[in-house]
Amino acid sequence: MPGDYLEFGVFRGQSFSEAYHSIWRNRQKVRQFIADEEISKWFHDRPRFFAFDSFSGLPGGEADRHLDYSEGAYACTEKQFTENIVNNGVDMADVRIVPGFYDETLTADTKEQLSLQRAAIILIDCDLYESTVPVLEFITDLVDQGTILIFDDWYRFKGDPNKGEQRACNEWLQKNPHINLVQYWQQGPQSVAFLVNIS
Repeated sequence: MPGDYLEFGVFRGQSFSEAYHSIWRNRQKVRQFIADEEISKWFHDRPRFFAFDSFSGLPGGEADRHLDYSEGAYACTEKQFTENIVNNGVDMADVRIVPGFYDETLTADTKEQLSLQRAAIILIDCDLYESTVPVLEFITDLVDQGTILIFDDWYRFKGDPNKGEQRACNEWLQKNPHINLVQYWQQGPQSVAFLVNIS
């Protein structure tokens, strides 16, 4: 799948680092076992890894929250995040960091400045409905057939589809009927991944 890796809500960088190394391991495997011109071009078009985070923790505002979703929760400075992923072997030449709250940073100008055109894998770890909404609006024209879309907190709020990431996703799909999601896998009690189908 051509395209970049986008992670929204990177915290201390553990999942970002794991994704970076996993993607590169799998790219090496594909290159090793499939030798043709198209695969060679895909391999040499290096993916970029985008880290979107306020680096100030969760925003305030939403009333219905878990105890661990207080304003400022999950804060990690950009400096500490960068040190963590470098210590985990991530090549910063492949990384773009976009600091700030999503309602301020996820704009058309940002997309143009970053030359974002297509996402291969997107990890949404936003916890809150109000944070997930601008993320989904931002990625609408970046997803393509086969894009992997991962929600880290899909079953928070006791699995209530009218709250959190599920609510934001359901509303997004209603606004964009050409986008369909097919469940791909689930990891642990919360994280769910979908394959994007474009009709």
